[in-house]
Amino acid sequence: MAAEPRWSPSSRDRKRPGATVPAARNVSGAVMVIRGHGHLFTDPTALREFAHEVADIHQCGARPIVVHDGGDAVERMLGRLGVHCEFRGDRRIITPEVMQVAHMVISGHVQRRIVAEISRVAPRVVGLNGQDSGLITAVRRSAPGADDDEGEVGDVVDIRTSLLTDLLRSSWIPVVSAIAATQADPTASVMVDADAVALRMAFALEADIVPITGRIITADSEFRR
Repeated sequence: MAAEPRWSPSSRDRKRPGATVPAARNVSGAVMVIRGHGHLFTDPTALREFAHEVADIHQCGARPIVVHDGGDAVERMLGRLGVHCEFRGDRRIITPEVMQVAHMVISGHVQRRIVAEISRVAPRVVGLNGQDSGLITAVRRSAPGADDDEGEVGDVVDIRTSLLTDLLRSSWIPVVSAIAATQADPTASVMVDADAVALRMAFALEADIVPITGRIITADSEFRR
């Protein structure tokens, strides 16, 4: 039987209004994969509170990993640059031009903001995307030119946990963007679903239980040294 999670929200732990991540208690050695959602990228106060919560979890002895996408920031940048977007029904086709902008925004502007904000309250924070040392590998969802072709979109097939565990052992907080290297060509990238990345990452870290509560995914097992 899976162990019960070793943290729980408590009003006594809530000292800052608008906090977005449950407080962590008695979690020394546990790995926590925290999913950063879109509102954080447009609300400086929410991002600041999120950063404090991540730092609190780290200071409690847990080992947090933040996973994020670009929220509405990608949409706004596409409009600002006048990039033409194709749609199939209500779904955007991720053309190479759209992918280039998405990569720039998600792994550039958005990630830099998250890393900078967490760095204000935690000493060791590093930004990564899935192409860095083969961290996230995905397969393209559909064949180019097929009737159901969604463009540069993929499904996660592998997480390179060794890179993450090396960072966590050295007390780094990895901030990972939802961009993956393709299995066919590691130099090519595709967009992947950040929720899927977070879940796959938690399972890859050999969690005994992965509860989802609010915006936090907890790999609730002792960190394996």
